Amino acid sequence: MHSLTLGWRGKPPTEPNPALHRMAAPPRGLAVGSHGGAAIGELAVGQHCLRMSGNDIIRSAFTPIAGLPCWQALGEFGTYLTFHFGTPRVEVREPSEAFGYRRRASPEGQYVLRLVAYQWVAFQDGARLAESESPRNDIRTAAATLEGQKLVGLTLRISPTGGEFIFDLGGRIAYQRRDPAEEELWTLRTRLDPDPDNVDIVSFTGAGGVSLFTLRGTVHEPREYVQETKHYVIEGGALAVQLGASPNGGPQRWLAIQESRRGRHR
Repeated sequence: MHSLTLGWRGKPPTEPNPALHRMAAPPRGLAVGSHGGAAIGELAVGQHCLRMSGNDIIRSAFTPIAGLPCWQALGEFGTYLTFHFGTPRVEVREPSEAFGYRRRASPEGQYVLRLVAYQWVAFQDGARLAESESPRNDIRTAAATLEGQKLVGLTLRISPTGGEFIFDLGGRIAYQRRDPAEEELWTLRTRLDPDPDNVDIVSFTGAGGVSLFTLRGTVHEPREYVQETKHYVIEGGALAVQLGASPNGGPQRWLAIQESRRGRHR
């Protein structure tokens, strides 16, 4: 698979609701994230590393998305909703039997959020846009409405397993595990530039846990890849994360506006 970075001017194109809490900053001296310091899954403290919880994994993975509008929001396959964030790169897949022996090229964001839960509902300003069982055109319309919005918060819980994604211009997606056989409810794939073959994939599992899959290429020729999957728990059974600053007076005022809008649509 080959990759080519696109030149870009400006920004890329574009049922309870627990209150969001401000994301706690790591203690001074801790480096969190996969773009410097420790990779996702560890907190770097000088020469040492501390093990992270599932809560830390979620915060570390989503923090780089703060302030980035989503682009190429898609609802084209099954019940999936896909959102791209960050710098686009063209991914070229060579001909194969799976693709009808055609070469395929498509832009992908540095961060790709894919909702794979069987049961979800999308809202705009409190009004229902579509749900996982809606006709395809309704799902496409919901994705198009959310395109260009910034993800400002997310919540999740382990009983019943589910949560929400909250966007800055009134968009919201609530999801919940429907089938005991569901292995994952969503995944967030992070491309670790400058090597596009190095990725971190964080998943919220149907069992209410967090998994972190890492793939790293070696310097040897022919190139080899090392992969590893680790599993984490959500401490406290629930988590609410604020991403960046919300418009119009901050997150609490924004949430109050959303609650008011939902009240008018009841």
